[in-house]
Amino acid sequence: MTYRNCTLPKPTLPQEFEAICLALYRKIWCDPNAQLNGVNGQRQNGVDIFGHDVTSGKAYGVQCKVRSKRITFPEIESEIEKAEGFLPRIQHFIIATTADRDGSMQTKIRQLSERRCAAGLFAVHIVSWNELTDMLDEHRSVATRFFSFLDDQPPFTEAVGSAIGNEDLYAHRLAYALKLLNENRAIYNMLTVSRVAEALQSERISDVAKYFEGKEEPTIRFMHDFAAEFGVNADWLIHGEDEAFYCGDPMAFTPVDAISFIERNGHEDIFIIRSDSVYGECAIVVRLKSWRYVTINGTWNVSSHVGGTGRSQMEDLCLFFVHMLKNRIAFRGCSLDNETFYKLKEGQIYPGSVLEGRNRESDWCVALLDFEHRKNNAQKYGEWHGQSLLDAQSILKDYLSFEAKKLIQAVW
Repeated sequence: MTYRNCTLPKPTLPQEFEAICLALYRKIWCDPNAQLNGVNGQRQNGVDIFGHDVTSGKAYGVQCKVRSKRITFPEIESEIEKAEGFLPRIQHFIIATTADRDGSMQTKIRQLSERRCAAGLFAVHIVSWNELTDMLDEHRSVATRFFSFLDDQPPFTEAVGSAIGNEDLYAHRLAYALKLLNENRAIYNMLTVSRVAEALQSERISDVAKYFEGKEEPTIRFMHDFAAEFGVNADWLIHGEDEAFYCGDPMAFTPVDAISFIERNGHEDIFIIRSDSVYGECAIVVRLKSWRYVTINGTWNVSSHVGGTGRSQMEDLCLFFVHMLKNRIAFRGCSLDNETFYKLKEGQIYPGSVLEGRNRESDWCVALLDFEHRKNNAQKYGEWHGQSLLDAQSILKDYLSFEAKKLIQAVW
């Protein structure tokens, strides 16, 4: 039986994943001297593992990314940019990830790698968990070091079920969800089991308490109700899939696509979050009610790192803002550090733990629309929002259609 048929559990800790990749690539390259690059906290120039393929003599660098199911192209571009500064120079750069195989991403990487090689730069490859599982199947001595059950234990799901029981498994997820929901929340305003019971209109608090304590297995109806009320991912809560607050729907290919969802659903607040990276990735988060947030499945760059499609999407973002302003739908822009941005987008953290109680800081959305720098404080935009926003303003000034400029001026 091949390992792809028994579903190897994905590592969730970066150090664990790096250890697996290091052992695996030492075998594949036949290079016992392949090493981890530095330690946590040290600058690594985009490379976690480096070594040489003994057969070809080529130098390789590997960047290890723990992700639930997906990794974004801007993330990969950012890591490539960092790896350009790695010494000695490498000929091949591998993005190894626990994310699932993505055909469209593979195509993008192949095309990018072809252009880079033509320009004399290192080649780029992406290796998903699907490929890594096949590679572990070919090098079983490595696999059994990290997945001992492959030889002498039952499959992972059976081992977990027999070791801790379903009641404890679900209780752990419920407790973890409660912990994330209460991150950065004042003690007097924390979500408790009694408040959960009240919100879900349970007849007895003690019935709900049994689920959290692992004394009784929760009903499917309870799990779905809990997920719907508090914005938790039901697939994670019930099946352990994806991340606790990951949202697969609704999907928006452009910011304008999100308008129908916003107008169909009552909401308490709308946040337009933006990463502080050079790519300036942004996304839309909607607070539907007190505890429930939905992160729209779509990301767009607000910076100079855009092509023709990216410029079009920036124009759509401006038209999204225009629509909201024209219809008096309140929204606000929030700038986040890159790590927090992606943790929120991936559903690893509760959006409210980052967005609730934020000061009314200078709004990057308002600044973006002022690409003519007419406001008195326009000279502060670079200081407040970084060079990437100034670059985006320049692109809008040069490429924004005449019709779009007129619409912006009408609501400004």
